Amino acid sequence: MKKIDNNEDLKICLSSILKNRYSFNHDEFLSLIPEYLKEMFNDENSVYPKHLTTDFFKLLFINSLINSNSKFTLDKNSEKIVNKICEYATRNELFITDESVSFEKGILLMGKVGCGKTLLFQSLVSVIRTFAGIKNGKIENMDANFIPAYSMVEMFSIKGYEMFGNELYFNNNKVTLMSDGLFIDDIGSENIVSNFGNTTNVIGELILRRYDKNKKTFATTNLDPKTLKSFYGDRVYSRLNEMCNFIIVDGNDRRI
Repeated sequence: MKKIDNNEDLKICLSSILKNRYSFNHDEFLSLIPEYLKEMFNDENSVYPKHLTTDFFKLLFINSLINSNSKFTLDKNSEKIVNKICEYATRNELFITDESVSFEKGILLMGKVGCGKTLLFQSLVSVIRTFAGIKNGKIENMDANFIPAYSMVEMFSIKGYEMFGNELYFNNNKVTLMSDGLFIDDIGSENIVSNFGNTTNVIGELILRRYDKNKKTFATTNLDPKTLKSFYGDRVYSRLNEMCNFIIVDGNDRRI
């Protein structure tokens, strides 16, 4: 099946689906998009990364990386992980290397301090937010929020357990921690905090709650699997392993 492979057709598709945010007409949408894409969108009311070719999504992703950090370079280490993320985003079967790997899981990027994990996910979130589909009966941009683990710990110290169910504001964005696309930066580095006597590993609690609600979760960590398991304990680690494809990001500190 054909997929979107150029920026002009992507803009046509996105503008067509966003044309009327509150009264979407699928037939009208099909009449506006390029002929070669109609089969792909016959049963779809969205324009998501999976509708793009992997090579085209890679171009968008690299542009986002460069826009986020002008010093970004595509070397053998960064290209390897960029390719994996693009295969995942576009549902390219090359991503599936064994039975433990799944498109239904999120991604946990593991690697040394400064190897580029944060930049990769910040840039990916920027790209994802440009796509749109129908949610709760109206057209909305794809749900993706990037929050450092330490920020969630700070929120908990103020709001306590109610933060898990309520809307929060982070960097002027409205966020719910049970949203479909949550990217958590630097898990395993946070402190254990208290709120009115309740001592909690906030990220561990969040992982358990998202697991129970079957929410796809993305995260980065500087810890290796053994240390991560020791930090969170068997129960949280087991669920994290079920929720995420663990991907190693090679390379040393790029900030030096």
